[in-house]
Amino acid sequence: MAVPEQEKAVTQVGGTHESLSSLLQSDTMAEPEQEKAVTHMGETHESLSSLLQEIVCSDTMAKPEQEKAVSQLGETHESLSSLLQSDTMAEPEQEKAVTHVGETHESLISLLQEIVCSDTMAEPEQEKAVTQAGETHESLSSLLQEIVCSDTMAEPKQEKAVTQVGENHEILSSLLCNEERDFLIKNNGETVKVEELEGKYVGLYFSAHWCPPCRYFTPVLSTVYKKLSEKGDFEIVFISRDRDEKSFEEYYHTMPWLAVPFSDQNTRKKLDEAFEVNGIPCLVVLDKKGGVITTEGVKIIEEYDIEAYPFNTERLDELRAKEEALRAAPTVESLLRSDERDFVLGHGGRKVPVTELTGKTVGLYFSAHWYGPCRNFTPQLVDIYNELLKRGEAFEIVFLSRDKEETAFEEYYESMPWLALPFGDITGKKLSRYFEVSGIPTLIILGPDGKTVETGAVGHIRDYGIRAYPFTKDRLVEIEAQDNAKREAQTLESLLVSDARNFVMKHGGDQVLVSELVGKTVGLYFSAHWCPPCRSFTPELTKVYNEIKERGEDFEIVFISMDRDQEAFEDYYKGMPWLALPFGDKTKKNLSRYFRVRGIPSLIVVGPDGKTVTNNARSAVSTHGARAYPFTDAHFQRLQKEMKELVEKSPKEIKCSKHEHQLVLTQRPVFVCDGCNKDGSAWSYYCKKCDYDIHVECGLKDQQDQGNQEKGQDTDTVVDENCKPAGVICDGDVCYKA
Repeated sequence: MAVPEQEKAVTQVGGTHESLSSLLQSDTMAEPEQEKAVTHMGETHESLSSLLQEIVCSDTMAKPEQEKAVSQLGETHESLSSLLQSDTMAEPEQEKAVTHVGETHESLISLLQEIVCSDTMAEPEQEKAVTQAGETHESLSSLLQEIVCSDTMAEPKQEKAVTQVGENHEILSSLLCNEERDFLIKNNGETVKVEELEGKYVGLYFSAHWCPPCRYFTPVLSTVYKKLSEKGDFEIVFISRDRDEKSFEEYYHTMPWLAVPFSDQNTRKKLDEAFEVNGIPCLVVLDKKGGVITTEGVKIIEEYDIEAYPFNTERLDELRAKEEALRAAPTVESLLRSDERDFVLGHGGRKVPVTELTGKTVGLYFSAHWYGPCRNFTPQLVDIYNELLKRGEAFEIVFLSRDKEETAFEEYYESMPWLALPFGDITGKKLSRYFEVSGIPTLIILGPDGKTVETGAVGHIRDYGIRAYPFTKDRLVEIEAQDNAKREAQTLESLLVSDARNFVMKHGGDQVLVSELVGKTVGLYFSAHWCPPCRSFTPELTKVYNEIKERGEDFEIVFISMDRDQEAFEDYYKGMPWLALPFGDKTKKNLSRYFRVRGIPSLIVVGPDGKTVTNNARSAVSTHGARAYPFTDAHFQRLQKEMKELVEKSPKEIKCSKHEHQLVLTQRPVFVCDGCNKDGSAWSYYCKKCDYDIHVECGLKDQQDQGNQEKGQDTDTVVDENCKPAGVICDGDVCYKA
């Protein structure tokens, strides 16, 4: 693998998942439902593996050997189906496993963000990709946590069974007391008689400090509880699943409600069995007579928050009916108002009536300070927002925070010039569900009539900038038509010349008129010093550039820096033999959008007529080297034809001097040659057992070298014409079809 940073990163991904797999190989479960869950887990990881291959192995990050490591990730998780079908996991092992699952998940997501979103890649498409990866792995992690936090997995029949239990235990005392105890405890040491709960709705909260989903949900439940306490007819009782009293006390200290004493193990066990609690966190809600309203309290609160109270079927049906009515006739007011609030916030605590947004185009911006792609996109959105206001456009944005703490919300909101929903407002959850927001950043555009205009405005802003406004379908079609017309009339000068500049620069600060490049094949090289794949590809491109120039071809490259400051640009550019746009030139942003550059390094080639030849010359350079010139489709077709003919005439198996097993001629979409460490595609000599690839040309040269050694000849200078297929020319360290 040519990029050490990438190799290290992908190794970490593989290692992380090996630990995830190994931690579940001890005492595992044995329920049919678990088998179904694990099948789903395999499908989830197949999706994640595919996504990782796209991120790490494609042209956005580009070292195909990484496909090997990522493929192993998928294979590792396919094996989990067979690992999770034995006996029930012992409780101590569950605690150890789920803690490790949480740490593993956090490690993976952190690593993905490091690889794709930070200084390893940091382009918008990778940001989108890592968002999808995070959501995919969040689904997997949730599933794993459900498995390892549960006893046997929840059955659909549970609701019915628990209802019967509630009918048999109408008096709470029979559920919550024993012969020696008729009280519950508070976290300050005080006691409360169980009889004081009669006539109230009661939530039985089964949870544990060692369980990450429990620790995440408990603060959410605390907020709901504090709001409902004002009604005076709702109480929660904590039933601990912790292993020791110290853990119980530490966890219970964070809760504002009552609890069954930790010492009363028999009552806790009785409640577990009575309500068939198979996974935590679990919230069983009882009505005022002790009957069961629902065992899905956690899910209901996560979706509807306090609005779902008292959590019965009638209330849920009412909420769903409201949502359907809202979909039928949405308005900005009906979307943003709540029963308790008719305003949105401005800076300084200013309350802006929602009615002031009527008749405007409104963007609903779902974002979070903790997420790198959001922080990267927000400044771009700020620029567009400010420019639209200068134009006098009737446009507004409302920020809907996905942050977990109010301090993070406040710090992030300080960077935004628009309005916001109050932190923690339940309308945020409602709108997230209403618009099916699956990732951030997300920008939903509402028209002046309140109807949804566009749900993918983030992508359109990245592609078109302010030109996308007002984000209607007609406007997007118009922009596409304009861009198509621009491409039809495209010339090198229309791409590189601006109102303030008609030149590019070379080393020493000298200027080269763009007009002097007209008629040449020109590569536009988007790259940055901070990007490890760029630093790896640049020496390779330099070698190819020099070879093409030595052949006397009319070829030039213009470096378009994606660096963040002049110093980094200059430090990187001094190692390049070609031309460059001046650092900070606004043409960079225009070209990046025009060619929809989603990742770096990226090499766009423009032909002698000024028209785009290929947007993916980087892959061609990695695969064919200088032979890729002039990068046209017709030329690539010739190379493919030559490769096909070479394959047809080559031996189906060879014995390579650098590998112990026979190598079989195999069709391989992408790979890294283990012989020369360069990219390859289409065909290789391959060992499936060891996942070992070499180029067909490298394999043939190795055969030739072995033949020369047997004859006592110098393999570096002598070519045995009898050892190679007919029509093959060996030039340096590459053999190819004449």
